[in-house]
Amino acid sequence: MTTLANGQQLTSLRLTLPYSGRILAEATAGEPIALVAGLLTFLLGDLSVVTSPMRSGEFAGQWSAEAIGGRGGWGKVIPAKGYQSPIGVLNAQVFADAALTCGEFPPVVQVPQFLPQFYERRRGPAARVFETLDGGQIWWIDGAGVAQVGFRPPTVVTAPFDLIECDKSRGRLVIATDSPAAFAPGATFIDPMAGPFTINAVVWTSNAQSLRGEVWTR
Repeated sequence: MTTLANGQQLTSLRLTLPYSGRILAEATAGEPIALVAGLLTFLLGDLSVVTSPMRSGEFAGQWSAEAIGGRGGWGKVIPAKGYQSPIGVLNAQVFADAALTCGEFPPVVQVPQFLPQFYERRRGPAARVFETLDGGQIWWIDGAGVAQVGFRPPTVVTAPFDLIECDKSRGRLVIATDSPAAFAPGATFIDPMAGPFTINAVVWTSNAQSLRGEVWTR
């Protein structure tokens, strides 16, 4: 299984894709990985993820890094800002302003919602603006590093996989597959023996010997 960062070979990669929020990555390599525009783009088989390193360095001949999905801006503290509109403030505008301030791309908002006529964005982490979401909408970072706001699209996995472990009492599975991109949060897959499962989060762990997906289901 190909495991790269900016085109360079990795020794190991642990990639966490949550149902809501930011992608997390922990990687190691035998030599330093050069950043491209300040970013690390991980390639795990057919799964590509754009991240921003939070910390990285070398020790005892091994390079390691921790990175987060997107451009590293949603965790930055941004100042307060006031809004007003006679018909209600559109949350998409608040999100776009926060993204511009923290250095992220404007989020893609599926179903914009109206906030009160007077709204104040509080000082704090930029991602706090998403606390205004209701009606079941969530936010997450996609593989391109762009925030998506709305509802996770339901998909059905048709890619082949092997079920290695199954603990239904905890909603935890371990799988092996050559198509990790298909197993996204919100997707449903069926094992002939264990039945159907809907993915809540998945943690991919790759090294020289194997690729395994720790799948947490609803």
